[in-house]
Amino acid sequence: RAPLPRFTNGRRKINTLVSYPLSSFVPVNRPSPPHVYDLYSVSRHHGGTGAGGHYTALVRSRINDNWHSLNDSNACKEKGEVDRDGYVLAYCRMVGGGREHVRRQSVTMPHLWPAGHSKSK
Repeated sequence: RAPLPRFTNGRRKINTLVSYPLSSFVPVNRPSPPHVYDLYSVSRHHGGTGAGGHYTALVRSRINDNWHSLNDSNACKEKGEVDRDGYVLAYCRMVGGGREHVRRQSVTMPHLWPAGHSKSK
């Protein structure tokens, strides 16, 4: 893992666009057999310095693969390019030709809770 510098030592933002894969990403130092990843979230920084600015996120829907822009209290379908100005990228490992199942935490399914709590009677 190597960090991607996005700011100079003087805290000025580096605006160089970096290409990154949206799907079927295979890391260089891969295990055998290699794992394949799809991008599901992109954090973006808006502003000219590391001392200020605004962060937004793009998130891919697990239901229909549409990208959505999240900006404070607003959420809408993304109409622009996803593969530009990413600050932090989050990938999901693909298993068996489809996205790895992500368990959803809910009150009615306490057996899926990360802490392993059981439903009180």
